Amino acid sequence: MGLDYPDYGYGYGEYPGSVREDPYKKIFDSKTINTISGQVIKVDQIPEPGFDREMRLTVFIDKKEILPVYLGPAFYIVGSSQAKHFKLGDKVTVTGSQVTDRGEPFMIATTVKRGNDVLRLRDKDGNPEWIGWKKTSD
Repeated sequence: MGLDYPDYGYGYGEYPGSVREDPYKKIFDSKTINTISGQVIKVDQIPEPGFDREMRLTVFIDKKEILPVYLGPAFYIVGSSQAKHFKLGDKVTVTGSQVTDRGEPFMIATTVKRGNDVLRLRDKDGNPEWIGWKKTSD
């Protein structure tokens, strides 16, 4: 039983700092990084035990393939001032690790581009951008 934090607009009544390690970090594979482009046909949030809700886009690629794309915790995507909400029909270019788990292919996004906007989610090694301060490369 967790602490009862106020709902700060995330819709879940949990404090974002209580989120545990990204469950997708373990299966992220930098050797499978790929870039896809397509149209968003579904935007949803799925429960991830011990992690809050995960934001997922379903992207229709080249009118022949449908690929789920996992972005990150919903509090970061929806609650972030930098994130503009995704809508059905958005044309996106996604870079990330394309993996298969339990026979299902999907992508763990590092960046999502929509028009001139870029949402940065993970670095090239799959480390999440939402985990706080990092060292600069300077």
